[in-house]
Amino acid sequence: MRRIIIIALSAIFLTGCAATEADVDRIEIGMTQDQVRQIMGKPNLAKDDVWIYHDVGELDNVHIIFKDKSGEPADRVADVVRFARDPQMVGEPK
Repeated sequence: MRRIIIIALSAIFLTGCAATEADVDRIEIGMTQDQVRQIMGKPNLAKDDVWIYHDVGELDNVHIIFKDKSGEPADRVADVVRFARDPQMVGEPK
C-alpha cells in the first residue's frame, strides 16, 4: 500500500512540473534565467544561450534565447520562439 501511495504522489509531482502554454505567455523579454526557471522549471536542454522545453501544451518545442543587446550570450531573455506541432505528423497517417 505504501508503495502505491509513493508512486501516485510521484506521478502527481512529475505532471505538476510540466510547463504549459500559459507559463510561456508569462515569459517576458528582459527576465532573468532565475525568473524563467521559476515559471518554466528546468529546461529539457540548455545549450549556450538557448533553453529548450519539449512538449509544452500543444507546442512541440519552446526555445528561450538569452542574449544581450550586442547579441552575446547573457542571463536575460532576448526572445521566445514557439514551435507548433506539424498537424501532418500527429495522429493517424493519411
